[in-house]
Amino acid sequence: MNKNITSTLVILLTTFLTFNSFAQSDSCLGLEPPKGFAITDNTAEYYRIDAIDSTTPEVTSCPIVVNGTPIVMNGEGSAYDPFANRYYVFNNSDLYYIDLGAPCDGSTNTYLVQANTSIVGTSQGAELIYDSATMTPTLWVLDDNLPAGVLRKLDPLTGNELYNVTISGASKLDGIAIDPATGIFYGQDDDVVEVYRIDTATGVATSCFNLPPMDGEALSFGSDGRMYTEMDRGDTSRIIWAAEVPANCTNTTLPVTAVATFLTTTGDVENFGMNGPACFLEAPLYVYLNDFTGKVYPDYNELIWETAIEKNHSYFILERNTGAKYEQIAIIPSQANGGNSNEPLDYSFRDINPSSVNYYRLTSVDLDGKEKRHSVVLLNRTVMSSINIYPNPTDNVLNVQVAQEDLEDIKIKIVDLQGRELYNSGWITNDGLIKKEINLSNFSAGFYLLNMTNEQGFNLVKEIIKK
Repeated sequence: MNKNITSTLVILLTTFLTFNSFAQSDSCLGLEPPKGFAITDNTAEYYRIDAIDSTTPEVTSCPIVVNGTPIVMNGEGSAYDPFANRYYVFNNSDLYYIDLGAPCDGSTNTYLVQANTSIVGTSQGAELIYDSATMTPTLWVLDDNLPAGVLRKLDPLTGNELYNVTISGASKLDGIAIDPATGIFYGQDDDVVEVYRIDTATGVATSCFNLPPMDGEALSFGSDGRMYTEMDRGDTSRIIWAAEVPANCTNTTLPVTAVATFLTTTGDVENFGMNGPACFLEAPLYVYLNDFTGKVYPDYNELIWETAIEKNHSYFILERNTGAKYEQIAIIPSQANGGNSNEPLDYSFRDINPSSVNYYRLTSVDLDGKEKRHSVVLLNRTVMSSINIYPNPTDNVLNVQVAQEDLEDIKIKIVDLQGRELYNSGWITNDGLIKKEINLSNFSAGFYLLNMTNEQGFNLVKEIIKK
């Protein structure tokens, strides 16, 4: 980590730990719908929970795959990072992250951050927050160190511990949550479910309110400001419930509302992470990207991105690294009126002077000059000389030949000019030479786009003509 960022983090940590909650000048609360991710025990899969505030919440599952092998995560704490599009999970004391942008097809999507972190036993709860002045994430984790547990603050990028405090005042906590509106820490007593406020400087837990007495073992806040918890009802269904948290402790039982149901899982939803805690920001810049991708064309590279939300935003900086260092190649003004928008906005840029291998980095700059760095896109043009697509134009059959093994497995799609997918090859194993015949006899005469991709960032688009 950069030394200046590390020094800043130490100063911020010292300041943070003198308060029961974190002072806040801005928040992304309410700017995007509440959503999150969950893991059930004894299953090698994670669940995506979308549209949780609607009448038709969507719950979909994907396998958890490490180095090509499905793996069961037995930790009971996890946290969602909407900025990096990662879902942090534990297996015993080992910290992993799931790449939420990876395809849900059984390929590797989960990566080890650090084995044998300072977590004792298994994690019992986790939440991730951001300091957007430095865009530094921190991961708070409750571990199994009895009697009540130890609250630990980790760097999610390395797994290194930054701080810890022993919990007192509760018998055993099983789940933590950070209120994005106030920065107050909450923890729930195992299976009661009594909820405590936690002083992160002293570790003292003070009883605050109760939730209905069901088997709740997960806790998190959504971007709508509600607290979400899991409670099963004694059969195979697992239900996510939501509660409005009072401003002051009442020591009463809060009413809850069922918002999503897992109908087919064989295990408890022992942990899940919502998008509320990452809304807790220390600076006014907030730009949420739906996507940042790139495509290789014969004469240029095209970078494409879409924002879901822009707040106090001025412009993007696009940089390119061809092997030595990043250099600025473009400044793209924000399309948001006055720097603020809650509607999707589309951006693109054509790099007409690309090198063979190009890394592109996108940075947002707000109206006060503060920066937020987004993800990196790799576009590799070296493989283009080993790809032959012929004949073009074609009457019926289009031949695709790839003679480069390090391109790895590829997928070929053909879409019309309206973006409708007309052909999908699925993943093609690359043993050094790929020969694929595509029958276009049912295609109408006209122009189409062939898109070839792999899982390492290669993305080729070529216009084809059916006679």
